[in-house]
Amino acid sequence: MNNSQEDNKSREQSIEKDIKRINNKILIIAVIAIAVIVFTAVYYIKINNLSKQQVPITQFIEGYHAANRLSIVIYYSNYTQLAKEINCETLLIESITGSKNQLVHLFPQDLYLYVINSTSCSYSLNGTYGAINLVNTTAESCMQQYTKHPYIFINFSNTKSNVSIYASSVYIEANSSYLASCPIAEEI
Repeated sequence: MNNSQEDNKSREQSIEKDIKRINNKILIIAVIAIAVIVFTAVYYIKINNLSKQQVPITQFIEGYHAANRLSIVIYYSNYTQLAKEINCETLLIESITGSKNQLVHLFPQDLYLYVINSTSCSYSLNGTYGAINLVNTTAESCMQQYTKHPYIFINFSNTKSNVSIYASSVYIEANSSYLASCPIAEEI
């Protein structure tokens, strides 16, 4: 072989080595990317499942004490439902602020109220303390606000009464009889 053929062959071998190195780097990057995606997916699924597991009421109470804030959300479709839900909300406020049992869990300024329907929402900027300063906005905007902290969600149901307790939320879906007595207010 002459020198130019040897140079060409050497260049080809060098190019082949470079291609192999590049392919190896791409493979390593792909494996790392897949590992990150799998880890993120598994983490998200576990966290999502933990937030869906029901817990004892004491765990929810510890959560809102630690957050030093609690929201009470009333969802209504009509004013008749709203009137029934307000009774339970009032009993919850009395229990949480200590005006009923003298055991103060939160001060009024740390307790926020949201009244929401399918399209709009009103909520208090300064909790339940003093003159309530209301903000009117969309239902979606309220959801973004109240889900940042522990909350109690009250929803009227003609057919059932069910209370689901999670680490950062309580869902009350209840009929008129339950909402009139609101027994969970005694536990909170």
